[in-house]
Amino acid sequence: MPVTARLAAALLFLLAAAAPGRAEETLDVRCPVMPEESALARFSAEWQGKTVNFCCRDCVRKFTANPAAYAANLPGADDGGRPAWIRPVDAVWDFGRDFPRGTFAFGLLVAVLAARRLPIGKARTLTRGPALAALAFAVPAAAVFDVRAHWNEARRTLRERDLEHKIHFTTFLDYGDPPVPTKPPLPPRLEAVFYRGNDERSAQLPYGGHYRSSTFRLTLCRRADGSEVKHGDPAEPPENLAVRVHITRAPGTPEFFFTPERMANFYLTRESGHRLHREKAPADLTPLTEVKSLWEWTADYPLSAFSADGAMVSGLFYLCEKRFDPDAPETVIGSRFHYGVQFNLDQTGGLVQPASDLWMGSLYRSSTLRIWEVPETEWLSITPIPEIQGEVLTDDPDILGISAHQRGE
Repeated sequence: MPVTARLAAALLFLLAAAAPGRAEETLDVRCPVMPEESALARFSAEWQGKTVNFCCRDCVRKFTANPAAYAANLPGADDGGRPAWIRPVDAVWDFGRDFPRGTFAFGLLVAVLAARRLPIGKARTLTRGPALAALAFAVPAAAVFDVRAHWNEARRTLRERDLEHKIHFTTFLDYGDPPVPTKPPLPPRLEAVFYRGNDERSAQLPYGGHYRSSTFRLTLCRRADGSEVKHGDPAEPPENLAVRVHITRAPGTPEFFFTPERMANFYLTRESGHRLHREKAPADLTPLTEVKSLWEWTADYPLSAFSADGAMVSGLFYLCEKRFDPDAPETVIGSRFHYGVQFNLDQTGGLVQPASDLWMGSLYRSSTLRIWEVPETEWLSITPIPEIQGEVLTDDPDILGISAHQRGE
């Protein structure tokens, strides 16, 4: 085999071997077996050279047994009708895009070696000696730089995706970007109560786990004295008003979830970025105020944060929780959107109109809270969820969900 061909083969092998980042490409936006669920990296299988992620082990088993039944649910399953002969061209093009320095240096070396065979004296002179040696050295050096850049970028991308998944899980997939809660089937009101259910299900928990963990009461109030605004009241400038969020812990719930340290991580804000609070706190951050230690908290979000349209003003803000890096507990990696609070205030004619409304909706469920196992109405309900009466049947941190929270789930 000629020297040029041997060199080409060796360098192609080097670049191909340096492409683990491409081999690690994943198809993991949605579970292909249950597309309504987000895929998790810990449930995966190999398919056509790619890693396919799933929402649970059962889906891995189903896909492995019959991939053809679910392949159409994977991103990129439709190739747009491109002919088979163009795929190698696409592969070469993608390779050059991912490894530009190495590809260019390799192409230049091949061109120089080819020029050595031309019957031109200058070409032979320019392509021998130190210049050729330097160029031959540049090819693997450029490939190493490409591999390093590609690998570092892949690591950053994977870590970023992992962090966002840990923080938000399916929030942006289920509720949009920015996330908007579902409006409950209630008539317009300016005082509304919602009941937060428990996540876990177990025979060792009261009511099998379907019990109340906290109660939310929303009101529109006057900032000066905290008095509540009702339908038919005289109009008030928006800057004089606020939406009050009052939280009451339910009896029998683990104290772990309501300690001052944990409740200090919750706050209200209008901002909705994927990396909220990572670099700096939101400008409108409104913390919870403790009313009764371990049992009650409140926060007022001012309507002045929203623009009025004549006698109308409406808005959306969030109840968020700061999340921390498990490897650096003091480092905030983002904020989880637990709930969205919305309002429409109509003060046409100088009075608070009956169409004025106030409501909230959940924006988050953990990876252990699958929608077919625990309906959203048992996660945040407009009808009362039973409270625990008497003693809790277990103190097992796994059953109570404490272990999952400590793992950042």
